[in-house]
Amino acid sequence: MQSKIKHARVVFPDRRQFKINYSDELVEIVGLLLKKDRRERLGAKNGMKEILAHKWFAGVDIAKLEAQTCTPPFIPDFSDKTKYYEADQSLEAMSNTKLTPSQNQ
Repeated sequence: MQSKIKHARVVFPDRRQFKINYSDELVEIVGLLLKKDRRERLGAKNGMKEILAHKWFAGVDIAKLEAQTCTPPFIPDFSDKTKYYEADQSLEAMSNTKLTPSQNQ
């Protein structure tokens, strides 16, 4: 595991094959945040200001975010609790990690 952290490339899933959408800006910011050499990482020179200046944050009102007054882009519908429980079970089986709160306590 340590070798992968130190040497492996960050690889994003294929957008078309998995029918997911993510921006080039996301790929770029993740790559910059995960640079192997910490001196080259985004934020290494000017901290949070450098990170928030990245174009991925261009549409984010940081003042509203900090004040917790911005509208979230997506609010999940939790009215059908079984749907989320089943998803948790599937993810747990893949990762061998307990996700539901009752199992973590």
